[in-house]
Amino acid sequence: MPALRRGARRQKWLDILASLEAGTLFIGGKSMGGRIASLIADEARVTGLICLGYPFHTMNKPAQLRVERLQAIRTPTLILQGERDPFGSPGEVSRYPLSSQIRLRWLPAGDHRFQPEKNHPGARRRRTGGRQSTPSSSSLAPSGGNRRCAPG
Repeated sequence: MPALRRGARRQKWLDILASLEAGTLFIGGKSMGGRIASLIADEARVTGLICLGYPFHTMNKPAQLRVERLQAIRTPTLILQGERDPFGSPGEVSRYPLSSQIRLRWLPAGDHRFQPEKNHPGARRRRTGGRQSTPSSSSLAPSGGNRRCAPG
C-alpha cells in the first residue's frame, strides 16, 4: 500500500475525482478496493465512503491489523461485512478503535463474498444456469447487527 500513499497512482485518482462536477460523490470498493478508497477519501473530500468486505487484517492473521487509516478517517463511511468474514469478524472488529464516522452493517452468516452458509435460513438459493445464485440485496439487509464505532 505504500506505493499508493506517495505515488503517482494516488495523485491520478485524486486528479480524476477533482475533475468531476461538484455534487454528491461516494467512492468505495470491495475488499482491497475499499481499503484503497479509504486512503484517499478525506483528501478527495468525497461525500462518503462505502467499503464492501473490508480487510481489517491479513487472512488468518488477526494480529496484522489494517485499521490505522480507519482510526482517523473523517469521511462518513459505511462498511458492509459478512459475519463469517475471515478478514474481520464481529468479535474482532468490535475491539478495534475505529473513527466515529464509521458505520458497520453485519450481513448475517455472510463470508467475505457475502455468501451465507448453505444451511442458513437467509440463504434463499435458487438455481440459475446450473449455478446457485446469491441472495438478493434486499435479503442481505442488516438485521440488528448494526454498530457505531466509537473512537479508541
